[in-house]
Amino acid sequence: KHVNYPIEVQNHRLHISGSIGVTFFPLDHSGPDALLRHAHEAMYQAKGKNRSGFHLYDPVQDQQLRQRQQMREDFALALQSDQQLMLYYQPKVDLSDGRVIGLEALIRWQHPREGFLAPGQFLPLIEGTPLEIALGEWVTTTALAQQQTWQEAGIRLAVSINISPRHIQMPSFVDFLARTLIDYPAGADGALEIEILEISEIDDIGNAAQVMNACKALGVHFALDDFGTGYS
Repeated sequence: KHVNYPIEVQNHRLHISGSIGVTFFPLDHSGPDALLRHAHEAMYQAKGKNRSGFHLYDPVQDQQLRQRQQMREDFALALQSDQQLMLYYQPKVDLSDGRVIGLEALIRWQHPREGFLAPGQFLPLIEGTPLEIALGEWVTTTALAQQQTWQEAGIRLAVSINISPRHIQMPSFVDFLARTLIDYPAGADGALEIEILEISEIDDIGNAAQVMNACKALGVHFALDDFGTGYS
């Protein structure tokens, strides 16, 4: 509490905070360097939870954090690989006559160690990180490239892709989409639909609406779907 008291420095009132990381010896059977590292990691946990607090080092939690970080690093490599990430295209069928009227692109990850992973097994790990944006761009580019290939083969089908709320609010999203549609024009004129999931996570509805209107001007449609399920 004393750390949180404001202090006066040259007639300026300053507010400071302190975060404390704690580990115990001999409960933490580590050498001096590891003990300091564990206390340091606990301090960052305290900062993440609530400034001006403390956090006790938890070896189980530490292992989980290390695994999550490793998976993020693996995913960054997967984005650069041609072998791991893939899109599966789920048909959209008109129930009145059975016609396939479109496809939804769904991301999957063939992890080199963990095997075949569904979205729920890795998307939470990258949420809120730059990898989330990188994935959205990868999905958009890959789906449009495939759609272009189909159209050149005489197959014209609308394709839906799922984009996270955070990505749709990025100032660069419209420019990225416009550039990609120049490379793959098959997605224009209503042939590309962007599904936004978890719309409740959009921080600035007004800004998101402007982005959506700008995308509509490019010939892209939008849909809101699957509330509360996470995006795929």
